[in-house]
Amino acid sequence: MNQRQFKKYLGEAEALHSEFGVTPLTITLIQHGFHHPLLKKYLREWYLPTSVVECIGDKINWFISADFLRAQEHFVVDTIKRDRSLVKTVIRESRRQGKAIDLIVRKIDTASSKGVTAKRAALLLIKLFAAMEQLCAYGFIAVLSDLYYFTFTRELTTLIEQYAASQGSAQPVKEYVSILITPTVKTVTWKYKQALFQLALKIARLGITRPANPPKLIISNKILLKQAQQIVREFYAVNYGHRGPALTLKAIISEVADLVSKNKVHRAYRAFISEHTAIRAKQCRYIRRLKLSKQAVYLLEAAKQFIYIKGFRLEKLYQSYAAIDRLLSQVTDHKISLDNLKRCSKFEVLRFLKDGKLPTARELTRRTRHLTYTAWQHTKAKIRTGAAAGRYLQTFVAKTKDNKVRFSVHGNIACAGRATGTAKIVQSGKDMQKVREGDILVAVQTIPELLPAMKKAAAFVTDIGGITSHAAIVSREMGKPCVIGTRVATQVFKDGDLVEVDAIKGIVQKI
Repeated sequence: MNQRQFKKYLGEAEALHSEFGVTPLTITLIQHGFHHPLLKKYLREWYLPTSVVECIGDKINWFISADFLRAQEHFVVDTIKRDRSLVKTVIRESRRQGKAIDLIVRKIDTASSKGVTAKRAALLLIKLFAAMEQLCAYGFIAVLSDLYYFTFTRELTTLIEQYAASQGSAQPVKEYVSILITPTVKTVTWKYKQALFQLALKIARLGITRPANPPKLIISNKILLKQAQQIVREFYAVNYGHRGPALTLKAIISEVADLVSKNKVHRAYRAFISEHTAIRAKQCRYIRRLKLSKQAVYLLEAAKQFIYIKGFRLEKLYQSYAAIDRLLSQVTDHKISLDNLKRCSKFEVLRFLKDGKLPTARELTRRTRHLTYTAWQHTKAKIRTGAAAGRYLQTFVAKTKDNKVRFSVHGNIACAGRATGTAKIVQSGKDMQKVREGDILVAVQTIPELLPAMKKAAAFVTDIGGITSHAAIVSREMGKPCVIGTRVATQVFKDGDLVEVDAIKGIVQKI
C-alpha cells in the first residue's frame, strides 16, 4: 500500500468498532470479506480495500477513516433508494453463499468423522474461506447502511416523522420504525427455540407439568433423550460465536427444564408461535394508518431484509467457525494447539497444513497480548506484534470519546418497551456473572457470548450499533426493550445505578 492509499483509507483513522470474544483468525476472515474485490462493482469509488484490526487479548478495535466510512454509508443508502436491485442482489447472493457453506460444512463433517489428512483439510478450508469471505462481502453492504453513523436508521426515522405528522399521529415515531422494520423470518435461533418448546410440551403431555427434577426425567426417558440429542445435532452451532463451545446436551436439558419449571408451557408456546403473525398484523395496520407510499414501504422492507441478512450471515459464520475448529482439531498435536492456530492468519493456517510451518512460539505468545492485522483485499495481510504494533498504531489519530457528565442518554429503538432496573456494565464475557434477573445490561455492543446474561436482563442498552446490530436482533427475538447507538451509555452509567429504559422515546436515564 503506497502513501497516497494509506492516507485515503487509514489516515486519521478512528477505532470505530469494538468487539470481544473473538480470535485473530475468525475476525480477519470477516475483515478480508469486507475488502473483497467483488465489492468494487457495488461501492465504486467508495470501495474500501483495506483496514486495520487491533487485537488485545480477545477484544478487537477496527480502525478506519471516519470520513471515508461516513461517505460509504451515505453512498449505500442513496443507492438503496434509487436502485432496488441492490437489495435483491444482497439477499440472493448471501443465500447462495450460505448454501455453499452448508455443502462444505457437510463435507467437513464427513471428513472429520473418518479422519482427515492435512492436505484434505487445506482443500476444504480454502473453499470454506472463499465462501465465508463472499458472504461477508455481500453482508458488508447491509452492514454499511447503518454501521456507525446510523444513516439508514436516521433516513427511516425522518421519513416516518413526516408521515406521522401528516396524519396527526401522536404515537412515538421510533416505535413505528421499530415495529415496521422487525423481520418475521423464521431464523435458526427461532427454530431452535421452537425445538426446545416442543420437547417441553412433550414432557407436559406426559402429565408432568412441573417435574421435581426435569434433567433426570429427560435422561431417564429414551424418547425425551433422543429428542434432546436430535436438537444438539441440528443446532450445535446456534450460539457458537467465534470461540465456541458448541451446544451440549447438558445445555439443552437446562433450557428445557427452565421452560417446564415456569409452568403454562402451552400458553407460552402459543404466544411464541403467534408472535410473528402479531407483528405482521401490526405492520399492516401501521402502513394503513400512516398511508405510506410504495417507496416508503420499499425502504422499510429493505431495512427489514438487511436486518434478516445480517442475522443470517452470523448464523452461517458460527456454523463455519465450529466446522473450522472441528477440522483443525483433527490435524493438531502436542506441538501446536487449536488456540495457537486461531492466532494465525488464514494464510498461515493454510501454510501450516501444507508444510507444517508456523510462526515461532515466542511470536504466538506475543499475539495473545497485542497485535495489529492489516488486511488488503482478500489476498494480502500483515501482522505486527510488540513494539512494532505500537509504533504502527501511532500512525492513526484516534478521536477521544465524549466524556461529558450526563444523567441520561438518547439512542435508537431496537425493540419498543419500558423497563427499570439496576445497571450492569458488561465489557467482556467475564462481566456476565454480574447480571441478575431484572438488571439492565449496558454494553458497548452485545455478542452471542452474552446470551446467558441477556436472558436474565430486563432490557439492553448499547453504545454502538444500528437496526441490524446483534442487540437489535436479539431484543426483538426476546421481546425485551432495547436502546442502541447511545454512544456513551457505558461511560455515563455505573454498576449499581438505578436506570429507566424508555424504548418508546429512545431515552435511558438514571433515577
